[in-house]
Amino acid sequence: MKKLTILLFSILISSLATAHQGRTDSSGGHKDSSTGEYHSHNSESKKPSKSSSSSPLGNENYYNRQFCTEVSGQPEYQLPDKSRIDCLTNTHAFEADWADGLKVYESVGQSLYYAAETGKQPGILLLIRKNGSDKHIRKVKRVIERWKLPIKLVIIDVRNN
Repeated sequence: MKKLTILLFSILISSLATAHQGRTDSSGGHKDSSTGEYHSHNSESKKPSKSSSSSPLGNENYYNRQFCTEVSGQPEYQLPDKSRIDCLTNTHAFEADWADGLKVYESVGQSLYYAAETGKQPGILLLIRKNGSDKHIRKVKRVIERWKLPIKLVIIDVRNN
């Protein structure tokens, strides 16, 4: 019963607070209100993120698309409610996020919501771009292990790319 309560709570929180509504500007992206960074949903977008110039290091979408191609997935799959799954594969619905901030914890709820909506297994892609990400990754792993959540966790260090 505890697991069900936590699962339902996670889904509720993720759908209220983190579900991507797909609102994008003419460049195919938007400003993330929690980080202030520009997040693109269009690989052709000309508007750079705040933390990147010519480098993809600040561009979550770049690494998500690279990962999604490697796993034969569909990037930016849009659900009927206009939220977007970062990478939908034959088996998993992945939420991609940077591993260095508080948004990492939202990825648990988002992945569970996306899995519920698609019938796929939940997945999280965490991208390491800064030192100090270990504590956030450890906490996400702990939640997954403690509650025996069927979330596939993929961690990619992009600092040397």
